[in-house]
Parts: sequence; structure tokens; C-alpha cells
Amino acid sequence: MESMSTSIEPGGKRRRLRAFAAAVVFLAAASGGLAHVLPGAEGNREIVRLQGYREKLPPGQQTRGEIVLSILGEDHEFHLTDWRRFRLTDEEAPGETDPSRFSLQAERAVLVKITGARPEQRVTILGERRLNGPDIFVLALDLCPPE
Repeated sequence: MESMSTSIEPGGKRRRLRAFAAAVVFLAAASGGLAHVLPGAEGNREIVRLQGYREKLPPGQQTRGEIVLSILGEDHEFHLTDWRRFRLTDEEAPGETDPSRFSLQAERAVLVKITGARPEQRVTILGERRLNGPDIFVLALDLCPPE
């Protein structure tokens, strides 16, 4: 009795699988590349580092100002002890937004940690934002002392 083969050529299934994988990689690279190239979006971003407390500052801490952070649709006062900006370009952005009000964007679990920080916990947020926009996209969060 002869064995039946479903492939006409030896290794045909393997070639089809490789061609399919190459097509998927090509499409993923093309769509990902197009999604990140927006007109005028290059060079108008910055990395920001906010450090402070959600409530009153502990004794001995000096404030660098107060800002309002919109987190999960609610406004929260944030008392800054440190504010750093690292621009990704030397160009000035036209129409800078109000630097005292920002909206935090992140996974819900990260935002809940920020809103649930205890009064004595120092909150440090590292984020990325467009110079002409109010949104800060949280890249990293540190609560000290830890929960």
C-alpha cells in the first residue's frame, strides 16, 4: 500500500509557512511604521519627570509649585518637589499648553496606584508628552516608600 502525500513537492508546506511568516512580518513592520509617522509629530516631544506628593508636603520639603493632574477623569492636586523636561529637539514648540494642568494616560492599574498613593509617599512619574498637548503618557512610576 502506498502512502499518500498531501504536498505536491517535497517541503512545500514548509515553504508556504515561511512565505506566510515573511508576509506577516512585512505587514507588521509596514503598518507599525506608518502608525508612528504623523505629519508634524517628529521632534515636538519631550520626556518629563514629575516628582512630588498628592497631598501636603512633608516637613522639610520645598515645593516647586502645584499642578493639577487629571487621572481617570478626576482632577488631583499634585505638589511638585522636582520637575524636569528633556526635549527631544532644540526647536521651540508653538502654542505651548498650560504647564499647570496635565492629563495622565496609562494602563488603569498604573493610574489607580497614583490615585491611591498615601500622603507620605513620594510619587515619581516618568512620561512622554507632545509639547503642544496636555497628555502625559506614563512610562514609569515609582512610589517611595513602596506599598
